[in-house]
Amino acid sequence: SEKRDYFVKFNVDGLLRGDYQSRMNGYSTGIQNGFLSPNDVRELENMDLIPDELGGNLYLVNGSMTKLADAGAFAEKSNGIGGDNDAENEKQEEIFKTNYEGNSGFVTVVLSGKKEMVSIKIDTPSLNDAEDIEALQDMIKIAHNEAVSKIDKDVEVKLGAYAKGLNGLM
Repeated sequence: SEKRDYFVKFNVDGLLRGDYQSRMNGYSTGIQNGFLSPNDVRELENMDLIPDELGGNLYLVNGSMTKLADAGAFAEKSNGIGGDNDAENEKQEEIFKTNYEGNSGFVTVVLSGKKEMVSIKIDTPSLNDAEDIEALQDMIKIAHNEAVSKIDKDVEVKLGAYAKGLNGLM
């Protein structure tokens, strides 16, 4: 009989919904921030659900669109739980213990591998006027940035692909 094949649904929620573009923007934000799954959206739009094995009920994390369950996997690997992290940790320790020097003429800045200032040396006979002080400040910035650049290059060379996951941490 037709009663088993068809059903009637009065969807009054449709009257309260925003326009199509607003809904889609909201759904996109929900999926990207991990509080909606594709099936949550499809259910709100009265569409057929996607099977679990095809990712219909996955909650994803913004950025890499990683499954929420796998979001901590990188942290676990970088904490020594993964496989070959001993070599990575040794290289990182080596970087931390190394001093990097930046020079901009009469100013030399030395930073640790953790980008902490170790020393600053100013080779100038005297500073007489404001113009000299401004020039000195500029030279300090240049020397500091050069030392930071050397650290970043060393991190890239020694840690390679691992360094990409450390964005801003070093």
